[in-house]
Amino acid sequence: MPSSENHIALPPHVANQAYMDVSALDGGRLSCPAWTIIGDVPKTSNERFNIPLLGFHLRHSVSGKRVVYDLGMPRLEDLPKLPEFEAFAKGLLGNKSEGNLLKLISYEGHGCVEDSLRKGWVQPEEVDVVVISHLHWDHVGDARPFTKAEFVLGAEAKGIMTGEDPHTQSPVVVPTSAPTERTRFIVNWETSIGGLKAHDFFGDGSMYVLDIPGHLKGNVAILVRTSSDGSWILLIGDAVHHMSILHGERGFAHHDDGHGNIFCIHVDPDMARETIRKLKVLADAPRVQVQIAHEDVDKEVHLPGKFEPLA
Repeated sequence: MPSSENHIALPPHVANQAYMDVSALDGGRLSCPAWTIIGDVPKTSNERFNIPLLGFHLRHSVSGKRVVYDLGMPRLEDLPKLPEFEAFAKGLLGNKSEGNLLKLISYEGHGCVEDSLRKGWVQPEEVDVVVISHLHWDHVGDARPFTKAEFVLGAEAKGIMTGEDPHTQSPVVVPTSAPTERTRFIVNWETSIGGLKAHDFFGDGSMYVLDIPGHLKGNVAILVRTSSDGSWILLIGDAVHHMSILHGERGFAHHDDGHGNIFCIHVDPDMARETIRKLKVLADAPRVQVQIAHEDVDKEVHLPGKFEPLA
């Protein structure tokens, strides 16, 4: 789609335009040090952020197909039953050691996407597609209840799942969380929106998967049409972890310990900054609302409620 630095031409709607109803899902809740997210907070600060781990339920207006974007985290009591979470569980439950950032996290809620769906009168086996934004522990959740869904990831996530990418070794990465026999990687980005590679998922302009590099290999967002006449919601996962970063008010965490070791929540900080710049322009387009994975939303938008289209 053509665009300029300050204006994005979103895909136009057509007669009988299909769209998606979008609802929030509770995928858990945690507390973490503010310095792990915001760049101008010193590591000596005691400030903490209490944040949700949101997933999203989307339903197609014509076909009724159901999509879930991100699965939050599994129930803590289920971790021992999930072999793919072994490295994460060791980091979380093992001895406290210097450099073990997982020990800085505390869990403030026991939400679960599976339970959130059921509370909204949707059974996990009714879900047709699960789109995983990226393979971090707080987004991959527990795939077991989604017995009929196709799992969709960005193309570069394949190297993590096969073990070819070095980030596979990180305890916060869960490479084998999606069922391989039902997993598809998006390799054909047939268009672009705002300088971001895009895939028209259903072929009718109702939902675009966007390639948003920088945070982790294979990171994807979803741009979803929420009405037949031109309103949208942009779901961007962990492209930013705080809305002040998207708006350019603050920078993301990038701390140097003075010994050549950098802590950054993104694997490619320069690429992440460029992606954030493009997302900001897209977010500023008319009738676009934005939701990140770690920002609270009103109860009314949780399933069976939904995000109302912007007028």
